[in-house]
Amino acid sequence: MKEKLKILFISRGCPDENFPLNGIFEFDQAKALAASGHEVVFAALDFSRKSKGTLGLSVFSKDGVKVYRFFMPTGVYRRALPLLRMVLDYVYKHIISDCGKPDIVHVHFYFMGAIGTVLKTKYGLPVLHTEHSSKLNKPADEISGLDKKLARKAFSAADMVTCVSKALSLRLEENFGIKSKVIPNIVDDHAFTYRERRKDKAVFDFVSVGRLVPIKNFDKLITAFANAGLGDKTMLNIIGDGPERRNLERTAAIAGVKDKVLFLGAASRDKIAEKFHDSDAFILLSERETFGVAMVEAMYTGLPVISSRCGGPEDFITPDNGILLPDREIETAAKAMREMVLGERLFDPAKIAAGSKELFSARTVGGQITEAYRQCIDICRHT
Repeated sequence: MKEKLKILFISRGCPDENFPLNGIFEFDQAKALAASGHEVVFAALDFSRKSKGTLGLSVFSKDGVKVYRFFMPTGVYRRALPLLRMVLDYVYKHIISDCGKPDIVHVHFYFMGAIGTVLKTKYGLPVLHTEHSSKLNKPADEISGLDKKLARKAFSAADMVTCVSKALSLRLEENFGIKSKVIPNIVDDHAFTYRERRKDKAVFDFVSVGRLVPIKNFDKLITAFANAGLGDKTMLNIIGDGPERRNLERTAAIAGVKDKVLFLGAASRDKIAEKFHDSDAFILLSERETFGVAMVEAMYTGLPVISSRCGGPEDFITPDNGILLPDREIETAAKAMREMVLGERLFDPAKIAAGSKELFSARTVGGQITEAYRQCIDICRHT
C-alpha cells in the first residue's frame, strides 16, 4: 500500500475568526496529517446559527488543507438526516471531481457520522469514526433516544471506531456494544509552548478554562478557592463564557473573593496561551470530560494541573504533572490549592511540558491515526 493517503475528513465546521472552536479537534488532526505528507480534504458541513459566511458551498485552502465548506445556518443536525445526507453527497461529488476518490473517510462525532453513512452505503468507502462527544459519555438512561439512534447509525457504518479517552471507550462498549481504539486529541504546539516563568512573581495565579455551564462546576471551584484561605497573593482567572456567568459572579461576591476572581471571557488560543504563561497552576473540577484539551494545553506550557476524576484526565495526570482529586468535594479542592501555593507539591515545569508533548504531539498522534487508517482500509477490503 502506498505511503501517501488521500484522506477525507467529515466535520461539523471549520475554525475561523468568528467561530474559532468550530471543528477545531478535527481540523487540528487534518493539519497534522497534511503536514506529514498525506493529501487531506476537509468537508465542513456547518449548520450552526453561530457561524457566518457565504451560504452554500465554498472552496478554499487553510493551513495546507483544502476545505469544502457547506454553510446552511439552520441549526438542523439531528432530525433531517435524508436532507443532510443529500448535502454531503452533493459536496462529495464536487470533491471527487476536483480531487479524486479518497482512500479513507474520517468522520468525527456521532451526529456527523449519522450523516456520513451515505459515503459507506452509496460509495463503499472505508470509514473511520472518531467519537468525542460528552453526550455519549454517561449512563445509557441519561442519553436521549434520538442521540442513541444517531450514534447507532454512525457506528454501524464505520469500519473502525476510535475515541479520545479510555473512559469514553468503556462507555461506548457499555452503552452500544462498540469496541473502540483509544487515540487522543492532537494539541497545537504552535500556540502552546513552554516558557520559563518569571522568578519575581508576587501573586500565585490559578487559571481555569471552560464554558460557564453547570457541568464544569465553576461554582464549586470558586467556593474552594475562597475556602482555601490563601490570602491576597493568589488569584483565580477563569477563561470562558456561558449562561452561568452572572450566577458565578454572584457566587464570588457571596464567598468574599469578588476582587480575587477574574472572569476573562472567551479568548483565542493565543490569548489563552499568554495567560497560561503568566499563571502558576491550572485547575478544573468538571463533572465529565471526554478528553480535557485545555488541561493538556496548559501542560504544554509547563503548568501543573489540578483536576477532578471526570473521564479524560485519568489518562494523563500523574503525580509528576499534577493532582488528580479523589472526589469533587470543595474541601478536597481547597486542600490541593493550598498544597500548590505553599509548595507542598513541587513540579518541574520543563518536564511537564516535555512529557505532554511526547504523548500528544502531531507526530505521535498523527502516527497513531495513520496506522488506524491502514487497519481500517484493510478491514474494509476484507469485508
